Amino acid sequence: MRTPDPSGTRAVLIGVHTGCQSLGLGDLPGVERNMAELRQLLTNGQTWRLPPDNCLYLSQPKDEWTVLQAVETAASQATDTLLVYIAGHGLLVGREEKLYFALPEAPADDLCLAYEKISRRLRRRRPPRTVVILDCCYSGQVLHGEMGAPKSSAMIGRLVASKSTIEGVCVLTASAATRPALAPDGDSFTAFTGALIHVLSNGIPGGAEFLDMTAVYGATKEYLACHHPEAPEPQLGTRGDGGRIVIARNPACPPADTTSERRQAEDLDSHFKPRALGLENGGQVGHYFGGRTEILTELAGWLRGDLFPERRLTVVTGEAGVGKSAILSRLVVLSNPDACARIPAEALNADHRLPAGTVTVAVHARRKTLDEIVAILASAANSSATTPSGLMESLQVRNAPFVAVLDAIDEAGTTTGSEAPRAIVRDLLLPLANLSCVRLLASARNELLRVLTQCATERFGLYDLCNVRWTRQGDIKELVARLLESPIDPGSHTIRPRGVREEISDAIARRVSPNVLAARLIAHTIAGYPNAIDTHSSRWEDRLPSSLSEAFSWSLDAMYGSKANRVRRMLLPLALAEGDGLPWRNIWPALATSLSGRPITNSDIRQLLESGVGRYVVELQDPKGASIYRLFHQCLADDLLRSAPQDSQLRLSTALTETVPLIDCPDGVSRCRDWSHADPYVIHHLLDHAAAAANADSLLADVDFIVHAEPSTLARNLAYARISDAVETTRVVRTSFPRFAELPDPAMRRSVLAIDAVRHQSVELATRAGQIQPRLTWQPSWATNGETSDALIHTLRGHGG
Repeated sequence: MRTPDPSGTRAVLIGVHTGCQSLGLGDLPGVERNMAELRQLLTNGQTWRLPPDNCLYLSQPKDEWTVLQAVETAASQATDTLLVYIAGHGLLVGREEKLYFALPEAPADDLCLAYEKISRRLRRRRPPRTVVILDCCYSGQVLHGEMGAPKSSAMIGRLVASKSTIEGVCVLTASAATRPALAPDGDSFTAFTGALIHVLSNGIPGGAEFLDMTAVYGATKEYLACHHPEAPEPQLGTRGDGGRIVIARNPACPPADTTSERRQAEDLDSHFKPRALGLENGGQVGHYFGGRTEILTELAGWLRGDLFPERRLTVVTGEAGVGKSAILSRLVVLSNPDACARIPAEALNADHRLPAGTVTVAVHARRKTLDEIVAILASAANSSATTPSGLMESLQVRNAPFVAVLDAIDEAGTTTGSEAPRAIVRDLLLPLANLSCVRLLASARNELLRVLTQCATERFGLYDLCNVRWTRQGDIKELVARLLESPIDPGSHTIRPRGVREEISDAIARRVSPNVLAARLIAHTIAGYPNAIDTHSSRWEDRLPSSLSEAFSWSLDAMYGSKANRVRRMLLPLALAEGDGLPWRNIWPALATSLSGRPITNSDIRQLLESGVGRYVVELQDPKGASIYRLFHQCLADDLLRSAPQDSQLRLSTALTETVPLIDCPDGVSRCRDWSHADPYVIHHLLDHAAAAANADSLLADVDFIVHAEPSTLARNLAYARISDAVETTRVVRTSFPRFAELPDPAMRRSVLAIDAVRHQSVELATRAGQIQPRLTWQPSWATNGETSDALIHTLRGHGG
């Protein structure tokens, strides 16, 4: 469930409160207040956060054409949800007593506005979700379709379904078909809309985080029964998922710790805080950050608004390892008083100060998709937007500054040549850079500069850390000297004399500057392994690594000697891991064994983490609190991947599949995988690895895997189906994929899949979906093709026409 995307949602509020005396009808002052309050609720961030331009306020329309044109225009623009609210006098006209709405100065009732004409416009434009709310006398008539005895709720629902061709429509009305609505004298609002406003403003105690139309109807009816027992009971009619349309967040429900909020907190603790202090991971202590004064002064001034007022997007770039993340992380932490408290007072520079909360949101883009980053930014902006365009519309009406830091954009997406980095720049950063309230600070390697420099010159700033102006050799020397003096924490000491340390620091700085990470790797290795370099030998400086790639390889050889290649094999699964990281138990050893061809045990992994290279492995927690691991820096992964077997992804996908237990298949003869007991990493990322190995068909043809797989992973890999069984299954999955993806329970997904298979006349697939344990308690025999694209039917049948 979610609130509608503001950019794709439209609301039309229509009200007539006076001017109907020619029809013998009095004034309804509450209607005018209804509309004003509803507009406030819809646009102030409490319900849908609609941009004001997306909420049309139509008070006292002069004729029916004005109303019909407004509804049709809104319906054509609504790509998510359309809300139509009508309040005023209702009339029953003609022998069939159809519902009409009174218009100002209309000379006769049959010259007013017929509900049928509005319904016709909605059928013509077909928004994905439609909510119609009617607050007028006799408004329940629209649910009945004809006069007669009042009908049951079930019959009303069936009549609505038969009358409307709009999937996902919901009609909520103020009164029954034969009773007038209540407009109490002296009340601020009409009784029904007043109850609705109360529910939307105060929420439902004990209710879900989001309020759908069924919940709103129930609470509105209960409020009316309690406060206006004389009022007619409201009516609800739905078709399809109309009752599940979310109309508001529940103000009475404490905000949940959403995935986006969790990932923001995780990025701060595991990435930004350590990098701001010059540490590899959050488990270390001390402060090893230094230098870079000039660039921090300039960027802090820009973020405060003191410099470059026209600039909207600033990018910090440079080769791998030059300290891009450290710069961005320092600014993020300086903006966060709690995190900044870990920086020693003597290390704080007055020119770098930032007011608390300057940075609105900070994202470590590593392995995140465009959709995930949009969700994090939207959450920080208090928006329910799910697309870049939706986020744009939400921010267009924002008055306060929105400062976003996005680190390591080049590492976004999956490990296998993802287009995510370019999509993030093209579809998100560049459009956002046109908004006056936005400031974006990003880091990326030089490969993305061609796309990034498409930003208008006056709005774009670029800092290349390979330039000696921003990273001085003296900064590198100072850092190395500090690491050699206290290599583990501020209280640790080294056995090397001060003079030798200074000599080594100078040599390392001259050798690798401006590469901060290479200097750190070499310094840590020399401090922890005295035999790594002999400063008494001739030309010993020339034997130091001169690049980041050389530094990592040299460090492993110095620490592990003849066992260095075994260590590389144990680390390789982390270099290939997708998502936030790789679980240790069962998964990491299995993958390391598969990639190396030699047994790797849990004990081997433990010893690895306790050894010198363990400082370059970051430990995180998944949403359930289990430990997962990743490498400290993408450069280390890049180095390991250079020596990886060519069939690494095939080995990984095979090994991951084999971690899933076997059970008896429905045929009682063969064995199959019990995906309900698969590790979460398998559910989330096995398909990514299989697709990268061009080996996804067996998974995409497996109905039980399909219903257990993470929907977002499934969505990006459906196109990799090649064999007929996999193609058939993925085509059926696409039929109702948005609904399929929202369902949390695999059994519910199987039900949707079985129904869609019948829609496509794929009886064998429907049977397979029903036979998986636990079996479906029912088997669909037929289904309408209301949600089925002709293109999908033709694909499955093997012909067009």
